[in-house]
Amino acid sequence: HLPAEVLAGTQELVVKIYPGVVSQVVEGLDAILRMPSGCFEQTSSTTYPNVLVLDYLRFTDQASPEVQFKAEDYINLGYQRLTTFEVGGSGGFSLFGDAPADRMLTAYGLQEFSDMSRVHNVDPALVSRAAEWLLSQQEPDGSWENDRGLVHESTWSNLQNDRLPVTAYVVWSLVEANYLDDSRTQLGLSYVREFQGQAEDPYVVALVANALVAADVAAGAAAGGNLSPVTEGSWSGWRGWRWRTGAARAGPAGSPPLWAARETPAASRRRRWRRSPFCEPTATPSWPTRP
Repeated sequence: HLPAEVLAGTQELVVKIYPGVVSQVVEGLDAILRMPSGCFEQTSSTTYPNVLVLDYLRFTDQASPEVQFKAEDYINLGYQRLTTFEVGGSGGFSLFGDAPADRMLTAYGLQEFSDMSRVHNVDPALVSRAAEWLLSQQEPDGSWENDRGLVHESTWSNLQNDRLPVTAYVVWSLVEANYLDDSRTQLGLSYVREFQGQAEDPYVVALVANALVAADVAAGAAAGGNLSPVTEGSWSGWRGWRWRTGAARAGPAGSPPLWAARETPAASRRRRWRRSPFCEPTATPSWPTRP
């Protein structure tokens, strides 16, 4: 029913027919795009989603010119802001670009720049500096220490052997940046494999799993492998995912094996799961689930 005061000829009716729920979700993805601002972490909280949205829309061939232009503009602004938080050209990053550089922030940035390079030009020298700075912080046993005196120190120190989650996250980042074959990354990977049995907190388990799976994915992609369908599993009463290909990796005592994964780079984009290192570990058992 239209009000009597409505002007004739000004009404418009738009009818949209969607083939499914996914189509409605995709149409709303452009609403996620945000103008970047703030420190490194705040800029990343808008720029990283912008990157992933544009990557998905391109991958599925659903990016309209208007949305693509908006996303590319925001990503460019975010990239320019992020580069200003590098500490003195060292390759390490901090929240505001002041010394000292932060290992976990740099590792997160390395993943972000690696993903960003699929949709935006990223200076390879920047990625190289970040990776080399992280590698220069490595301990002789292959591990990375928790940053001391920085914003997330207490978060990691509450996780028993705090070197394990830190090392897993750094190794995961290096692998994503194509540093798997570097002997120092391999040393870190050996540390993760040796001490993975100490992973009890679900968040630490997830980080260890991501590091090991990322390494197997990279090795499998280099060998031309593909990821076979995943299967749901159960681990100490909570749900998880196992990638079934290749040889099994031993998990924590009493756990099912974590299967080595091999998949193509395109499949890797569909598998990708991210979590900021600055989130508090959850007290409720959980597992990164496939989207």
